Amino acid sequence: MTNWQLIITLATFVLAIFGANWLNQQSLKNYIDARIEGIGSRFDAIDAKFDSINTRLNGIEQTVNLRFDAVDRRLATVDSRLDRIDSVIFQPAKAGD
Repeated sequence: MTNWQLIITLATFVLAIFGANWLNQQSLKNYIDARIEGIGSRFDAIDAKFDSINTRLNGIEQTVNLRFDAVDRRLATVDSRLDRIDSVIFQPAKAGD
């Protein structure tokens, strides 16, 4: 093998290593991009689930608030009835009686 053949062989070998490295890097980049896109779609699905749960919780909150308002109205009615009963039973005595 002559010196020129050795130089060409080594140059070809070095270029082959760099070319393989570049191809591997491009493949890895595409793989990582695909994985990141998959993770993004998973987060979108989780976000949609949280939105549906939030909607359900808002509905439950409104129902509970309506029930508390109904109980407050009922207690106000009972309180006013008790006040009327107190005013009838515990009337102040007149001085002449």
